[in-house]
Amino acid sequence: MKNLIFVLLSSVCFGQTDQYKQILLTKKIGKEVCFYSKGYGMISDAKTGKSGIVDSLGNITFEYPSK
Repeated sequence: MKNLIFVLLSSVCFGQTDQYKQILLTKKIGKEVCFYSKGYGMISDAKTGKSGIVDSLGNITFEYPSK
């Protein structure tokens, strides 16, 4: 029973860590990070209409125009 509780708590903590990193990246690059998981996130910029992929360091690795 203790192992089950530990697994559940650790998965909740990992999810919160991704959400925290998503907020930090949004503030760092000035574009909204819509989704973040395992070191990469999806970004969107409402001003320019572009979307892309950002890594955990804030480097935009790929950008493309939204339709």
